[in-house]
Amino acid sequence: MTKSGYKEISKENYLLADPVMSVFCVVEPDGTTRTQTIDEWFEDIHSLKISEDLPEELKRLMSVAQGSMIYGYFYYPLFTLGAEQFTRIADTAIKIKCESLNYPKNIKSFRYRVGWLFEQGEFTEAEKNHWLGTVILRNKLAHPKDQWAITPAMAINLMKNLYMKIEKLFQG
Repeated sequence: MTKSGYKEISKENYLLADPVMSVFCVVEPDGTTRTQTIDEWFEDIHSLKISEDLPEELKRLMSVAQGSMIYGYFYYPLFTLGAEQFTRIADTAIKIKCESLNYPKNIKSFRYRVGWLFEQGEFTEAEKNHWLGTVILRNKLAHPKDQWAITPAMAINLMKNLYMKIEKLFQG
């Protein structure tokens, strides 16, 4: 481990599981535990199938964020970076949706674009509040004071939840 607390990548270990991954276990039906395999991590992350109906730029952004999370098995901080990227993708998705509705160009922030979409009847009050929570999270992640890490499960859940919200924006 480095002074940062993360795996020190070397020529000898860059294709080996990050040692921290050994703490994430699967509980078998008989109560025994075992370390989750790379194939299981891959399937969990890769199970998110990006819709062909989404704008191309979102599909490309999501593919890269999802790929970085898959490689988190080898370098744990990539789970967090992938999740952080999904908050930025959410911002981009809101902007694209606003552009499709010819929103006023003086609306420059994620927060105000969410408010504008709500005013246009694109969201319920509850959906608006969820999007505003995403705004707060994205802002917090965009201006870090230090490197932080979330668990793979948290990163995967954030990815899937944001994806569902984004996908709903572009459903007919």
